[in-house]
Amino acid sequence: MADVILKNVTKVFANGFVALKNINLEIEDKEFVVFVGPSGCGKTTLLRCIAGLEQVTEGEIIIDRQVVNFTHPKDRDVAMVFQNYALYPHMSVYDNVAFGLRTRGFLKEEIDRRVKDALEILGIEKYAKSKPRELSGGQRQRVAIGRAIVREPKVFLFDEPLSNLDAKMRVSMRAEISKLHKKLNTTIIYVTHDQTEAMTMGSKIVVMNNGQIMQIADPDTLYNKPENLFCATFIGSPQMNIFENVYENGKIKSDFFNFQVNFNEKELKGVYIGVRPEDIYIDRETDTYIDGVVELAESLGDVTFLYINIFGKNVVLKTTLHKRFQIGETYKVFFNRNKFHYFNMEDSKRIEPII
Repeated sequence: MADVILKNVTKVFANGFVALKNINLEIEDKEFVVFVGPSGCGKTTLLRCIAGLEQVTEGEIIIDRQVVNFTHPKDRDVAMVFQNYALYPHMSVYDNVAFGLRTRGFLKEEIDRRVKDALEILGIEKYAKSKPRELSGGQRQRVAIGRAIVREPKVFLFDEPLSNLDAKMRVSMRAEISKLHKKLNTTIIYVTHDQTEAMTMGSKIVVMNNGQIMQIADPDTLYNKPENLFCATFIGSPQMNIFENVYENGKIKSDFFNFQVNFNEKELKGVYIGVRPEDIYIDRETDTYIDGVVELAESLGDVTFLYINIFGKNVVLKTTLHKRFQIGETYKVFFNRNKFHYFNMEDSKRIEPII
């Protein structure tokens, strides 16, 4: 097992595109770290740099206290699981899992031990003689993971391994990979664009955008204290509601809000207020409310997402009220000020009110 340290890592492609900009990150031994962000943010490029499939332009990649910038991928002692299973269709499950060990010259007895252990851990030992075409998508992904397990690497790298599965199977495989981490007690770096995967699987989440790290935090901190407007709106579904406000003489002013609040920041001209859907109500009273008109209601059974028009702006709230909402109905919409998130409009960074 090993820790992974990235120091000032930058990646510039031959066409001049800057994919990674001064990445600094420490991943502790046995951690489960998730890189999450929108398509094109650089998360897969960063994973490929760690694996050695891409060379960094600047900076250092350190695995188990060794700088590996110029170390061949096969000598970095990492194993990568891709989103496409890349299984050999003419080989059995057993032979697919054993293939890498055979090419490395392992003894037959050692190969047999490792393959059987991996198949048992993944619960697919009964499919050892099956061909990939006879398996479901989830079973094929288990085989691909098994191929990584038998190498007994210091670090496992997962590149969006669940993106080809249906919604039900993704939920099941999320749980399986989390259990696998506990069984193997090893370092896992996992890439996804799916925030639900990130929040439910990672002990540490690295949010990326435009080749930069926007925030590094555990799931609770990331959700409850996003460091900037990007993280605030990227994490959470439906996303956080954002309101623009003028800030003058210690007072927030807009069509939506008008109240006194103080910040340490000097010469603050504008403030974004972020409010998550679950912190806006129509079934209880708080200190701030506005009339709004229902434009859309999405019922998920246990909760309903209401899209309400207030002063021409669409605001989404989450309610557990069990009733049929009618389009065009007017409701008093209450905002829980204790749950407000504040961001400086000049740099979009989080600011905290003085209590």
